[in-house]
This record gives sequence, C-alpha cells and structure tokens, in this order.
Amino acid sequence: GRAAGGRTLLLAHALEGLDAVHLARRLKRGGVASLMHIARDGTRLALIERMVRFVAPELEIVTIPAWDCLPYDRISPSAGVMAERLRTLARLAEGGGRGPLLVLATANAILQKVPPPERVRAAHFRAKSGGRIDRDALLGYLERNGYHRTSAVVEAGDYAVRGGLLDVFPSGAAQPVRLDFFGSTLESIRAFDPISQRTQGKVDAVELLPVSEVLLDTAAADSFKAAYLSRFGAVTGDPLLEAVEAGRAFPGMEHWLPLFHPALVPVTHYLDPRAEVALDHLARDAIKARAALIGEHYEARLQPPAAGSSFGSAVYRPLPPELLYLDEGGLARALEPFARVQLSIFGPPPRPPT
Repeated sequence: GRAAGGRTLLLAHALEGLDAVHLARRLKRGGVASLMHIARDGTRLALIERMVRFVAPELEIVTIPAWDCLPYDRISPSAGVMAERLRTLARLAEGGGRGPLLVLATANAILQKVPPPERVRAAHFRAKSGGRIDRDALLGYLERNGYHRTSAVVEAGDYAVRGGLLDVFPSGAAQPVRLDFFGSTLESIRAFDPISQRTQGKVDAVELLPVSEVLLDTAAADSFKAAYLSRFGAVTGDPLLEAVEAGRAFPGMEHWLPLFHPALVPVTHYLDPRAEVALDHLARDAIKARAALIGEHYEARLQPPAAGSSFGSAVYRPLPPELLYLDEGGLARALEPFARVQLSIFGPPPRPPT
C-alpha cells in the first residue's frame, strides 16, 4: 500500500534486514523515485546503508549525518561530517534523477535547519581540465567558502598558490589536486599525495564544495553583524563578532548559522514533492529526546557560569532553539506533504471489535 500525503502507513514486523529490503523494493519497483529514511541514530544509519547496498547495490544512496557536537557547543562539527552533509545537500539541490535515490538521515539531523537550496547550488564550483576559468574568481571562491591558505596542502580545506599552480584539497575528497593554469586556461588537473607532494595521475574535473555550512562571504558577514548586534545589543570585545568582521572562521560559529543565512529551511525542502518518507522503529522517540536535549542545553546557556568556573572563556550568547532547530510540531508540518511509512518491529495493533 501507499500512504497518501498527510497520512502515515504502519509497516509492522519490519525486523532488522527486512526494513532494508522494504526500502530497496519501494525504490526498485518504481513505487517512488526518491525516498528519505529517518534512522534513529548514526549507528542505525550506517547499518541500514550497508544492508541496502547488499540487497540493491545499484541504488544511489546519500546520507545526512547530524553535526557531531552538542547543541550550543563551543566547537564546530568535524570537517568530515560537514563535507558529507554539504555533498548530499548539493546532490539534492541539483535535482533530476540518475535513477532511484535513497536519502538516509538521522533523527538528530532531521531536526536541524539548513541553508536554502539556492545558496548551496551557488556554492557548488566545478572546474574541468582544458576549460577557461577566472583564477581570481576561483581564489575568491576558496576564501569565501572556508578554505585555508597554507604553504603546503596537507588536509581537507587547505589550498596553496605557487605561480601558475594552485593546490587544493576539496572538502570531502579523498586526496588533493594540483591545478596548472596557463593564463585563463586550466591546462591540467592532477591528483597528488599530500605527504610526498608528488602528483599521481590526471583527473578530468574537480568539484568544490564549501568547508562549512556557514558560507562566509561579505553578504553573510554583514548579515551576521547586523543580526548579532540587533539581537544582543552593542556588545564589545566579542571574539565571535571580531572574527566574522575580519572574515575569519571561528570555532563553533555554526551554532549561529541563522544569523548568517536568515532563511534557513528544513531538510525536507530539498526533497522531490513526490518523495516518500520512512521512519525507523523508535525514530519518533529519538526525535522527542533530541528536542528535549536541545531545550535543556539552551536553558543551561542562559544561566551565566559561576564566578571562577568559566576559566576566562568568552560570554556565550545563544540563539533561541526555534531559529536553528525544528520542534516536534515544526517537524510534523515539514513532513505533512509527503507520503509516510512508520516501520515497527512489532506486529500490527489488534483490530477493534465490530
């Protein structure tokens, strides 16, 4: 059967393994062109991905992990998690179909708002060997999107300029590439080893994605400054504000994402309107627990630390949860337009007596 938009179909006896078979069948039999499955946590997401790849290796699978830091943390999500999220959002923003698509997200990830599709599309840069490219525009792109200029490229997010050569380690890529320019022509792209710095073979094209969901261009920095001062008053000596004004990344700045991009949207904005959404067994419980945790962390940040216990750390000015996160009601509204299936390891409820 199929649940119409606004209704949820309960799929009973969805034991481990059978749930993966169900997801694969829905996509392979042409029932739906794209399907989002909300796993209750990262462990389940990884397991579902492995099982679906086993039963249907031909399916395209993309994943949206949650940030690997706590709500209202002083640290940023790791580069790997950020790259994975942005790669998936860019794939969804591009639309179109190379075939059936399975989108895997966690309960934590689905509650978090993201930059709108048009922003992610605009931040996707593709360079082809032999093509004409404005080198200064490419360097500007790297600066705006969180790449760090270094003397030698060693890790993801680094870039280095040496004459006509530009070394860059694209966010989410396995290894860096060396771009050889002759004037405005990109003569060659070669992969290279970041340890020995030796090239390892030609590459046809390179795709660049931002290092962070905070796309730190001039417009975003101006938007942040105006919104931060408007919300928190004329603050002085704030290291976050000073870093953004100088165009520098700051640890944990992603937790103020709504001030950089005022029009954040639920992840569901990236889905095809005809997509189906499946919820893992106990996913709703995980969503409820996460929403409660977000509220607790916000309340804790509102309490100033006791004298002498903060070790000189800067004052933390948290944003209300509804700016960065969906609550349960907001998530229900975001899922409302889609056909939904709730997976359960239990049997169906008893039929009411006639």
